Amino acid sequence: ILLLNRLHVSLIPVLDLMDVLPITASEGEHSDSHDDEPLLSHHGDGGSYESSHSGDIYSTSTRSLRVYKRRWYILLLFCLVGFSNYISWNTWDPIQSSAKFVYGWDDSIIALQADWGLITLIVLPPAFVIILNRFGLRVAEVVSVLCMFVGAAARLIETRNTTVNTILVNFGQLMNGVGGIVPLAGATMLTMTWFPDSERRTATAFATGTQQIGLALSFLLGPLIVPEPLIPPKNHTTINISLTPAGSNDATIEWDIQAYLWTQFIVVAILTILILIYFPNRPMHPPTLVSTTQRQELWPSLLRIISEPKFWFLSFTYGFFNGFFNSYLAVIAIDLAANERLAFSQFLSGWLGFATTVIGAVSGMLVANLADRLRASNPIRKMLLALLVCGLLTFSIFVFVVKGNYTFEVTTARTLIFTMILLTGASSASTVPLIFELGSDILYPISEEMIGSALVLIQNVIGLGILLVFMIPGVGTSWLDYTVLGGILFAIPMMLMLNDTNYRIDPKDEDEPSSSSMVT
Repeated sequence: ILLLNRLHVSLIPVLDLMDVLPITASEGEHSDSHDDEPLLSHHGDGGSYESSHSGDIYSTSTRSLRVYKRRWYILLLFCLVGFSNYISWNTWDPIQSSAKFVYGWDDSIIALQADWGLITLIVLPPAFVIILNRFGLRVAEVVSVLCMFVGAAARLIETRNTTVNTILVNFGQLMNGVGGIVPLAGATMLTMTWFPDSERRTATAFATGTQQIGLALSFLLGPLIVPEPLIPPKNHTTINISLTPAGSNDATIEWDIQAYLWTQFIVVAILTILILIYFPNRPMHPPTLVSTTQRQELWPSLLRIISEPKFWFLSFTYGFFNGFFNSYLAVIAIDLAANERLAFSQFLSGWLGFATTVIGAVSGMLVANLADRLRASNPIRKMLLALLVCGLLTFSIFVFVVKGNYTFEVTTARTLIFTMILLTGASSASTVPLIFELGSDILYPISEEMIGSALVLIQNVIGLGILLVFMIPGVGTSWLDYTVLGGILFAIPMMLMLNDTNYRIDPKDEDEPSSSSMVT
């Protein structure tokens, strides 16, 4: 770790060679001697833009604004960490039949693996807010990937004792959950630090959308790598095993699970090395003037958030729509497998989860890009209301098909289920970047990382409730669909009562750095 961190420091002069050329500012062509300063000098890599440097280059003038091409590399690393984290978080539900067969688990243990990620997102966000405020993005991201690395390694340890194996897997899921806080809570902080206002919502959507793609890939990779048992465990209710790929009941299932865990470990190890080599706190020059303004201190911000009705309206919207639906996706295989009429296998449920989250991630990026284009009219609240209504209608149809006494044939019912879950997932995922951006807009000057952490905490407190119910012996799944539907319905009046006045408007938004002022 120390050697890689030293390499990170040694890269600074190499990158400086790419920054010494004259830079054309948005107000006209301008060559500044300050461009010879190191991009990430020791005295500037953790402080504010103003306090860490002197000279008029850091005055409130558009002369100081720069947009760095490397912002996309920083965003890519950040996205890949969230991508990998979500794959690890949702390792077990898509292969729940195989995990039950190998480890002797039941539904409550499968749900517990997902619970750890939500528990850490409830307990630890305040600690990471302090880390982000005091040490910046680099330290927070390094802590995240190291926790993921430890968690991925712990899950590889295998003993002859099934109880010990279960404990190690739970510990690994816990550490992975710790590593998942910054990818969620730090997204708006990173995009505010590196991106101009015209790209910020789209960049936030990429940061949150790639996490959803990781979740989607877990639904696909798990069943493809790990075969479903030919003879399901006694607490598994799937009856149409012919829908799955070739199954197995021998020791190869255990080997396949280990291969899946090793693949995740190797990816996390590579990301850990890349983050240690180069992941700076911030660029030398800010992309917008508003990104340089002073945010409120930690404790005043916390007191204001607690007493601010706007925050609670927004967080309840986020929690009861996204929190409920995301938790439902984590156990969708269990819910659909319990319906004997539909005969959903883990393989078919895996494809449903995969398609839902991929379409959700893509739709989120498209919707956020539309919000960037319409930003002058402050459209986010209206777009959120439209997405909530769409989610309510589509999930209502899904509940009718699953729970109602219909006369559809199985193929028609499955088609309706796929379509409605896909549309609900697209609506849910599209709200995520909009909610984070809207929170930062209406609660400014509270810091972006504080708002993001608070939203994540409330969303996961609400979402955890669904997964905790699964810990009750014999609770079943008959209540699950109605609970999710009720959560979406409750979120709509929360958004209707929200005041969406934007207090984070850049004072000179029209003077943002143009493409001619981009540097490497």
